[in-house]
Amino acid sequence: MSDVWEFREQVPHDGQRWGQWRFDEKTSGLEYEDEEGDCLLRIELTSIDGSARMLDWIFWMSGHEWYTRHDLADLIEAFDGIFYPRANLCPNGCDQAMDAKKYLHVMSGMGKFEHEPVAA
Repeated sequence: MSDVWEFREQVPHDGQRWGQWRFDEKTSGLEYEDEEGDCLLRIELTSIDGSARMLDWIFWMSGHEWYTRHDLADLIEAFDGIFYPRANLCPNGCDQAMDAKKYLHVMSGMGKFEHEPVAA
């Protein structure tokens, strides 16, 4: 298991949306919300420790009729934006394990860098 990860240039931030899916940085969750903002489904992102767990969620969704194809595509986009799976979970088709809790902690810190004002 590696603690060396690649991240997208723009890491997701708290509240970022992919369709009906919303990233909750505080709880490390990905929540599927209805039009009123009520959470109908929550994916605990710290449980995504490899590509098999991610695929399990994708195929679990495809087995239910309450979602749309757009919801499933948005879930895949969310997973891609958060985990960058081709680099971190299955580079060159090889399954990799990851400590998702550590990964999400590092990722959330990357999105919070504040630049000091430069003195004139």
